Amino acid sequence: MRKLTKMSAMLLLSAFAFGACAGCGDDPAKDGKTEVILWGYADDEAAETLDEITKYYNENNTDNIYLIYRPQPSGTYVSLAERALASKKGPDVFYIGDRYLKRWAKRGYLENLQTMADEAQLDFSDMWDSAKYRWRYDPTMNTNNVDDPLYALPQDISSTALYYNATAMQTQGIKVISVDEEDLSAFNAGGEDRNGNTKQSLGIDHAFTVPAKGFYREQTYKNGRFTAPTYGADGKVLETMVFNNRIAMSWDEIEDLAMILTKSYNSHLGAKDTTWGYYTEWWFNYGWGVGGDCAVDRTGEGDWEFTLGDKTRKRIVYNEDGTCATDAYGKTIFAADGEEYPLQEGQTLGNALPSQYEAFERFIKLGKPKEYGGLGIAPRVKADIGLSSSTSFFSSGKVAMLVETSDKAVSFRKGITDFEWDVAPLPVYKTYEADGITVQTKGIEIGHSGSTGLGVWTNSKVKSEAFKVAVYLSTGHAQTLQAQNGYLMPNSKTLAKTDYVDKNTERGTAPKNISIFTRFAENSRPADWWYMPDNLWIDNWATPLNTQYRENDKSTEEFFSLYTASTNEILANYKKQGMIG
Repeated sequence: MRKLTKMSAMLLLSAFAFGACAGCGDDPAKDGKTEVILWGYADDEAAETLDEITKYYNENNTDNIYLIYRPQPSGTYVSLAERALASKKGPDVFYIGDRYLKRWAKRGYLENLQTMADEAQLDFSDMWDSAKYRWRYDPTMNTNNVDDPLYALPQDISSTALYYNATAMQTQGIKVISVDEEDLSAFNAGGEDRNGNTKQSLGIDHAFTVPAKGFYREQTYKNGRFTAPTYGADGKVLETMVFNNRIAMSWDEIEDLAMILTKSYNSHLGAKDTTWGYYTEWWFNYGWGVGGDCAVDRTGEGDWEFTLGDKTRKRIVYNEDGTCATDAYGKTIFAADGEEYPLQEGQTLGNALPSQYEAFERFIKLGKPKEYGGLGIAPRVKADIGLSSSTSFFSSGKVAMLVETSDKAVSFRKGITDFEWDVAPLPVYKTYEADGITVQTKGIEIGHSGSTGLGVWTNSKVKSEAFKVAVYLSTGHAQTLQAQNGYLMPNSKTLAKTDYVDKNTERGTAPKNISIFTRFAENSRPADWWYMPDNLWIDNWATPLNTQYRENDKSTEEFFSLYTASTNEILANYKKQGMIG
């Protein structure tokens, strides 16, 4: 879910004033129409657009509906909404973060919208693939199949990417370019990258051919064997290093780059340079990228199993044209290594990838101190970040690269004034041939995304009208206005790839590489906090993981031996409780 930002007092008051005025008796647009109450939240950048969306609807809808928008403080929205939805005076239609869908559906707050959606013949074809199942749920079976009932309509999406401190890289002699793989030949021949830079303007030797890698350097790094760059007497680096924000780095490449930007590895870093090179609080792109997951419904009937420690290696199923085969949910199909898989005509299997266990262990090592077998390139969750936030570590310059969601770009634009930053693809598992350039094996580029949906209250007396408002907010002109606002990515792929990207490009401010967010939204999934009606099953293993195993000498094997059985028991109870109640 898109994390809610605190609304400024002035804008909140003005928004409340608008909502109140919208329902005043002296508004001629209201006369004789059915009133529908909308609850939502908005940061200071989106509040004006939401007011405009409401005003447009009231002036142009032909459904004889008058929409009254009543914004709520974002920081307390969930508790306020749950209190209202459990009472007799709740809103007719309301925002809901995807992580609360199952909880609110099981509590009876959400109307089953399937019949109304079928009658309205809603078209999901231009929405992100995860919308096909993200808002569907069977509370009894605890499943999210594409044919399960629809409980909310998607409004937006917030995908993840790698934020990076360009100034920190450039200070260490790293050349930062923005070139798609298909455009590298032209760039190497003297052409411009996406930011108007050439090899000559960046100081890259014209005789050097920049390869199709996320991060290139002459010194070879693999599995933790790091060699610090050599600097001359004038402080300039004595080897060629190039970072390309259009090509995903391999696991090795991002660790190598992170070490260059971490003080404990690179003595050339000064007091004002970054302390750590890389931080991510999420394992998703590591595990999902090689076909793993933390929990899997083994039967499709709500029989979930904790699989974060699964040691099965997978292979990608490729179609005849070289694309990855996908299922009905838009997810890439993986086949277990060593097991027979029923390939369709023309399909082939890729090389074996690391297991979910191996991917998770690689993730854990990022912040685990070197004395305990880790890399120490990331701040520790408990000892370093503590009550602070990873976003503040990036905006203050302590961390050079950070995995975060697209909505964080708004606060970074305002808060970062002393260095240049942008975004790049999330790292992906890759190995190379002997030449170090040609890709031998590659996982899939993937990350998680959050989404806000629109639910209809089960106790609303105007459900039909409330559903029409939800449809308006999730389609058509409302989505166009949202895209043109440029701060929230709409649920329409077309609008996100045009209006949303174009609006941000027009600003001329970071991130210039914003289309990376739409690229990763294409293949994104809801995060693990969406899987179940609550976080009890996650807290069981995530709390000790973040407070102990990512920071001390305890092994990954010990971690799974202690928490697998108890997590499976909690997962089994979700279906049992649904079947009972």
